[in-house]
Amino acid sequence: MDGGTVLYGSASELRATLEYDFSQEREFSYKGLSMNEIIHHLAVLVSRLWQIHIFGEGNTRTTEYLELFLRNLLLNEKNELHNRYLHISGLWKMQKVDIGEGKGDIQSSKVDIESLIAVKATDFSEKTISHIYRVYDKFGFDMIFGRTAVGELLGLQNSSASKLLAKLLRAEIIEPVSGHGKGKYRFARR
Repeated sequence: MDGGTVLYGSASELRATLEYDFSQEREFSYKGLSMNEIIHHLAVLVSRLWQIHIFGEGNTRTTEYLELFLRNLLLNEKNELHNRYLHISGLWKMQKVDIGEGKGDIQSSKVDIESLIAVKATDFSEKTISHIYRVYDKFGFDMIFGRTAVGELLGLQNSSASKLLAKLLRAEIIEPVSGHGKGKYRFARR
């Protein structure tokens, strides 16, 4: 990448991040997708898994090249995958690779939520951290949510959703929002 870099998760976040990504994959339906859409989805999944933690031999290929690899694997195509052809030089500075609807710039948001969790959720269980990622994935930093929406998203009873929100509020991971009714929150920005 000509000196460019990718931010990777810390070792302490490996399990929670993997569980989150795998839970998202378990909920994903391939039904009705074309082979191109399936390959694109798999390439995005692999790139997210690779970004969780770096491998010693390197793994920062762009999604486009992962798709070529998967096309060779799944469709028996013969796309060239030699390093001399995969060097992306300064192109990465000029354009972003489209990795899905609304997900083109996930890097800064993912880093923000991971930083927030690393600083404020140090004693949370893996299950709670997984819940935080799922709620964040649905609502991000800007959307407002309440107990009912969180309970439905996570499959929790109202009392369990309330306890989760109270825990996140005490840890200053979420903040109350006024003007939208009682018990409305959004993720706090650091």
